[in-house]
Amino acid sequence: MVAQLPVPHPGPMSPMSEQPRVPDGESHGATLSEPVAAPSSQDILSLLTSTAGAVTSLVPEDGDMVAMVRQGFPVTALENLVAAVGAPQKEIAHAVGIPATTLGRRRQNGQLTAMESDQVVRVARLVVMARAMMAGDVDAARRWLTTPHRLLGDETPLRRASTETGGREVEQLVGRLRHGVFS
Repeated sequence: MVAQLPVPHPGPMSPMSEQPRVPDGESHGATLSEPVAAPSSQDILSLLTSTAGAVTSLVPEDGDMVAMVRQGFPVTALENLVAAVGAPQKEIAHAVGIPATTLGRRRQNGQLTAMESDQVVRVARLVVMARAMMAGDVDAARRWLTTPHRLLGDETPLRRASTETGGREVEQLVGRLRHGVFS
């Protein structure tokens, strides 16, 4: 059974909550043509470094997220993501695309690959967007990310985001919900 989710609060006005322009005459049920503004690299890094200084030491002076991803995050970034979502580690590892045996090896050497780090950023971006959608309510964001939603084929947003394409679908859904487009 799919749970009915509360309507998210649009939150304070920020670059992520600016209303897209819908041309006159179009219904509010129309698909938004403008993408939802992505959270800043700083927001994502704050989530991934919330309890560990290891990632912070890797931040280049210019804060280049691409350089950080290419270098690979320490495993603590994944652990911080697990804590931020509040879901079982197995579920987060699936969303990030790391099998349990591989995760064991990553824990031993302490480092994620560039591809794994990029996937961690993808999921962290969704966590930040869900928190913003829920006006900073961390528990509501966690529930939203881990509750099946019929607009995502009865999958949880977290499970749907296990691919880049699915992650984009979840981002688009967050944008529609934030702007009151429920179709």
